Amino acid sequence: MIKKYAEDLASFAYEIDFQDLPKEVIENVKLRILDTIGVMLMACKEKFIKDIVDIAKDGRPESTIIGFNLKVSSQNAVLINGTMAHVLEFDDTHFPSRIHPSAVIVPTALAVGEKTGADGPNVITSMAVGYEILTRMGNAAYSSGSNVNSLYRRGFHPTSVCGVFASAVVAGKILGLDVDKIVAAMGIAGSMASGLVECLRKGESIKCVHPGWSGHAGVIAALLAEKGFTGPHTIFEGDFGFFNSFVGKGNYDLEKLTEGLGKRWELLNIYFKPYPSCHLTHAAIDACLSLKKEHRIIPDDIEEVEVKIPEEAMKVVGKPEGLKRNPKNGYAAKFSIYWTVATALVEGTVSLDTFSDRKMKDLNILKLVEKVKCDDDPKLNALFPQKLPALVRIKLKDGKIFECMVETSKGSPKKPMKAHELKEKLEVNTTQILTKEEVQWLVEMIDKLDKLSNINELLNGIRKFKCAHISVE
Repeated sequence: MIKKYAEDLASFAYEIDFQDLPKEVIENVKLRILDTIGVMLMACKEKFIKDIVDIAKDGRPESTIIGFNLKVSSQNAVLINGTMAHVLEFDDTHFPSRIHPSAVIVPTALAVGEKTGADGPNVITSMAVGYEILTRMGNAAYSSGSNVNSLYRRGFHPTSVCGVFASAVVAGKILGLDVDKIVAAMGIAGSMASGLVECLRKGESIKCVHPGWSGHAGVIAALLAEKGFTGPHTIFEGDFGFFNSFVGKGNYDLEKLTEGLGKRWELLNIYFKPYPSCHLTHAAIDACLSLKKEHRIIPDDIEEVEVKIPEEAMKVVGKPEGLKRNPKNGYAAKFSIYWTVATALVEGTVSLDTFSDRKMKDLNILKLVEKVKCDDDPKLNALFPQKLPALVRIKLKDGKIFECMVETSKGSPKKPMKAHELKEKLEVNTTQILTKEEVQWLVEMIDKLDKLSNINELLNGIRKFKCAHISVE
């Protein structure tokens, strides 16, 4: 008899209670909410966001748009908030799945939780379940022994095409759906899965919408299931199901979906981001900042910068070389190993300002970009994607050579960003958006989220922030 993985996942989602969650999972979820809301607030002034708010601001006033004193339908709130969470490339990433989970999970849980008046424990539990389903789907897209994510190889963005399933389950659990209807929601979600990575070549802005769209579709899937719509129970393993259609026969390992479910938490393998750029640039940034600080390297003294990264990373941030050396705008530069490395060595940091219009014309950075050479390295391929390695070798004009190897970047489970560092990330990057009192209120409110009887207490407070009066006209 064929195993129906959707039924197993739905049973897990339905049966698990807040009391079943390990303390470290609860605390990790709360940190992800803090980080993701912070990133949304950092993004609320972006033109991309004002445009998408203008498109999606109609509908029943059910759920808050973060950074605006405005409510829209729950599904539209997820569309907007999910886009905000991802547009700056400052949101977390899970490896080996290469998925941006919080940009899907947090907006879904907040919007549906607000719509239903869910309590904090319910929201946290639904999110913990969603993280597991989303990350495990991405992990299953690797065949046994392979380091190639077959979703990426076939042109699909794992965050987007897998995110819709996780969002459907998060929404379904908060809505109180039974097992059969959660299965139906996943089956329905399979017909809504979409998102192509061709946009990564030039850094096209549609990528930033992927988490929002998958979250939006997942909420719709759950609402349809609530009304009685059905979807295939064999959505994962069926001949025409998700994995055979999107990943390809022989390119996946379905056991990764349920192996150790509820005992081994993939949530704990998610990387936070200290830099607002593609995560595949972070190890090289760490190496450059370390070398610059240790050896007091001055950009004018550099003759050449050699960077080695895994082949799969090179495909995203190093090729095609012409486009990556000359990104057309700040968003495209976030996906350029040449630009991020050069900026790190010139500025001694990589921040939101790194990708501003002003920085794109900085002659010092442009000059150093020309001295950066990048290629893949077979030795690093063997470490990827369990680790995100980079080797940086800097040759100075006086002949000195300095080298730094980084196997896993800052923010990873092995080099974690602590709670105080995430608070600092929030404070530093929202100085023009929030008051110190608002930052402190947000930190304290999320810290006690597991004790809130209604999630609206958090969202009502956020709508009172000074930035929430930004006009969308």
